[in-house]
Formats: sequence, C-alpha cells, structure tokens
Amino acid sequence: MKCPRCAGLMMQDDYLDLQDEAGQCWFSAWRCLICGEVLDPLILKHRSTPPAPILDRARPHKRILSIRQTPTTAQHEEPASDANAAIPSLA
Repeated sequence: MKCPRCAGLMMQDDYLDLQDEAGQCWFSAWRCLICGEVLDPLILKHRSTPPAPILDRARPHKRILSIRQTPTTAQHEEPASDANAAIPSLA
C-alpha cells in the first residue's frame, strides 16, 4: 500500500487507544514508514464524508444584551488624611 500523503511505503501496525470510552482498545491501522501518516477505517470514513455546513453547526443566536452598572472604585475610596499615610513604608 502507498501513502496518500507522500507515496511512501505503508505497513500495518497495531495500536492501543488509552483514551477510549470503554477503556483500553486495540486496533490495527496502516502507518507510513516515511512521513508517519496513520490510516484506519474510522479516519478514512471521516475523510470521505464532507463536514456539515457551518450554518447547521453554529450555536443558536440568542440576542441578549446585558448592561450592568457598577459603582466606580473612586466613590468607595476614602481620602487619606495624611500625605504619608497613602505611601506604604519600606522599613
């Protein structure tokens, strides 16, 4: 079998999927010895079916506009009674 990416030699290899929902899952796939491309039946199926149009996959639009007014921090700050009190001491 020839690699569809680089036309290199492909060999069949066994893989272990550790992140499968059912636990560990062994599967066979073709791997290119030159570029490392991996092909299995699921990858070929996904590549053969075109993706759905973006309009069908988009989230529904909910036009909710929220304006929240918060008091500014200047209103909550108390003026310093002394000029030196506002500056922290380094000693």
